[in-house]
Amino acid sequence: MNPLVSVIIPNYNHARFLPQRLKSVFEQTYDNFEVILLDDHSTDESSRILQGYADHPKISHIIFNDKNSGSPFAQWEKGICLAKGDYIWIAESDDFAEINFLETLMPLFFEKENVGLVYSRSNNVDENGQFYDIFWPDSLDEKRWKSSHYNEGIDEIRNFLKFRNTIPNASACIFRKQDFDFSKMKTMFYSGDWLFWTMILLTSNIYFCSDVLNHFRFHDKTTRSLKSATNAKYQEYLYVLSFIYQNLNEKLGYERNHFWIYYELRKQSVSPVFLFRKARPFFYAYSYFRYKLLKYQIRTKILHR
Repeated sequence: MNPLVSVIIPNYNHARFLPQRLKSVFEQTYDNFEVILLDDHSTDESSRILQGYADHPKISHIIFNDKNSGSPFAQWEKGICLAKGDYIWIAESDDFAEINFLETLMPLFFEKENVGLVYSRSNNVDENGQFYDIFWPDSLDEKRWKSSHYNEGIDEIRNFLKFRNTIPNASACIFRKQDFDFSKMKTMFYSGDWLFWTMILLTSNIYFCSDVLNHFRFHDKTTRSLKSATNAKYQEYLYVLSFIYQNLNEKLGYERNHFWIYYELRKQSVSPVFLFRKARPFFYAYSYFRYKLLKYQIRTKILHR
């Protein structure tokens, strides 16, 4: 099978990375794809670079926003609405792919039943495209992502996504198009992708390819490297975790695999006493997390009455 893939390239101020990104898309060995270019009111040379591709035969849309949307996920929604294909690849403008990315991943949709999301292993690279770090879900399970595998969506959520976003980069993913509710995601900046993968896998299954087909670039403007808006970041984490547990009909309990967020939340405490407490540090981090989550859930319910 050779279905049409809609490649959405959302861009904001990534002029220095665009040529490599676009080259890695246009040279794909899988031929049946369209490209949707979306610029979110960039202030660098992005507009000039993108205009240079306006006549490329693979380009179906090229849109420049009059003002910044405020959320990358608003651009995702726009691209998906424009897409003609039944399969979507959101190729972030600062990343790049191997030329056999589509050719390798697309057949996996048809190897097992109801596959809604396929993704590959990624290398983390620096601004110059040089490898510098491991595939970060390996820190949760050292063996699982060393080989290709299929999993039912609910099982993936229950055993992995409910602990952290184990799909670290949208550019590594292809997903089947469906009607998505972007109302919450459009208000998010950090964790909308985590919520998005969860929504997909509530109704479909997942396939992982262990071949390194995607290169996830880290630089000073990468979302995960941003230092500002810490409270907003953790509110989004709390929202996604709450959404996951509610949809699994589970109560949030003592989960050692949540230690990364307990620790980060603990660092936000205004009390210096707890920062130096030696006894049972995990217990205090966990307790603080539960307090923050409960406070967030109460506030959310009040606002939506």
